[in-house]
Amino acid sequence: MRSGFCLQRCVAGALCALLLLSGSSWPTSAAGAKPLTAILLVARDELPDSHFAGSVVLVMNNLGPAPVGIIVNRPMPITVSQLLPDLKQLAQVRDKVYFGGPVAFDSVWFLFRAPKRPEHAI
Repeated sequence: MRSGFCLQRCVAGALCALLLLSGSSWPTSAAGAKPLTAILLVARDELPDSHFAGSVVLVMNNLGPAPVGIIVNRPMPITVSQLLPDLKQLAQVRDKVYFGGPVAFDSVWFLFRAPKRPEHAI
């Protein structure tokens, strides 16, 4: 149990370092807006709300009227290609889908890595 917590901390720390190193070149959310900034929050396992207990949350600001958080450590037993079978360009994608955030039922968010930022990506 304790080693899992330490592993989460190490992963969260590494992600924080990557965010800090790349933060100055991040795009802005709108013309003249402040640059996008982000932090990682690590929730304790003992948190009373089971939706967030033990979560590692990437929290970003300047995307809208309030910060946006995406849980990055809750993989589901489904791949991206299984979730979106009609998108043929994703047929070979075997990456797992992760559960969590933002708390909105009318949108889908993707956190991904790409050599070049897609046109409409933030």
